[in-house]
Amino acid sequence: MSNSSIIETKNHIFRQNLTIGKGSIDPAVKVANGEFLWGLVDSLENDLIYDHWLYEHLDFDIPIQCADGRTNWIIGGSAIGGTTSVVIADALGGRKYYNDEINAKEHAKLVFDFLISKGFTIGGHIDDQAKNPNCGCGGEDRLCSTDSGVVSILGFLSDNGDHVRHFLEGLRNSISGKNLGIKISDEQHSLIINNAKELKKRSSRNSAYSTGGVDFSEAMEDKNAKIETLHGQHAEVALVIDLRQGIALNRAEIMSRYGNHLQAFYLNIASLQFAADQMHEDEQDKDLAFKSSL
Repeated sequence: MSNSSIIETKNHIFRQNLTIGKGSIDPAVKVANGEFLWGLVDSLENDLIYDHWLYEHLDFDIPIQCADGRTNWIIGGSAIGGTTSVVIADALGGRKYYNDEINAKEHAKLVFDFLISKGFTIGGHIDDQAKNPNCGCGGEDRLCSTDSGVVSILGFLSDNGDHVRHFLEGLRNSISGKNLGIKISDEQHSLIINNAKELKKRSSRNSAYSTGGVDFSEAMEDKNAKIETLHGQHAEVALVIDLRQGIALNRAEIMSRYGNHLQAFYLNIASLQFAADQMHEDEQDKDLAFKSSL
């Protein structure tokens, strides 16, 4: 994802551009191609900030849905990869279930089993255009990608850890403009980046952690997860980061309202914190798991 907006406002709308990422989902390209004007993006941003009817109340839950803007479901918390976000947080953080003798599918099953044992539903999505070893979820497919010209998520994090940390710690509240107060300690930062580098090295050997998104989607299928099949091309022009508990963005309404020309990514931070709290008992372990999931 490149240059998608994080919605911020302080008596007016302004954009905090996500410039640290790599990808092809970029509203500027579509504006340059004449697909729509910036005014339409401004309209969507205004709706995302001020139209409370775009948001649904639901039971507070762990991430079950991906942040993908194409979803028609509203069933639980949203994060990149759905419940896979909890698996990756474990691999990058405290490693309660991860070890270098298991692959992503085996790791995911261990995490999913634990969450299911606590009464939670797990979930995510696939894509009707994806071909093995991909499943259609960018967060899963590109985690350890070795495709030519594609920057893996682990590779980007390994090489740009300081920039990612600076970006996260600079996020502000969409209403007051105040800093959100996300602080990643030097110890946490060092551990997460070193774990990312170690996972990346595994991806370049025969004992790769993940060979593609199907590792995670198959683990979900084995655990009877809620898996949505998404359709069509990405049209996200904004990312909504929501700190509220038990809230979900109605992305189907956005697509209906804007004729599938515009979509919005949606990440519920509170669901990530809730998942971290369920995974661990120690407060320091909870905090590390949460920071590793961001």
